[in-house]
Amino acid sequence: GLRSVARALAPHLPRILPTLNLYASDDRKVGEGGAHQVADQPLGSLVTSVLETCEELCGGKEVLRIIKYAVPTYSSIYA
Repeated sequence: GLRSVARALAPHLPRILPTLNLYASDDRKVGEGGAHQVADQPLGSLVTSVLETCEELCGGKEVLRIIKYAVPTYSSIYA
């Protein structure tokens, strides 16, 4: 499930996060052509959801340290 995907992504976070940081504050809507769950949501909001899921399922404080290094504007789900 989602936990397995999150754990599989964990070792790759340092390479993925700089790209996510580019879109973390992007307020453009994803659009109607995408999946129904994400249509009309701001891209930055989706990036935040991904980061929150990674923090929750991949290891808490250690993952938070990695996320904050690459995405300084991210706020922890535990704050």
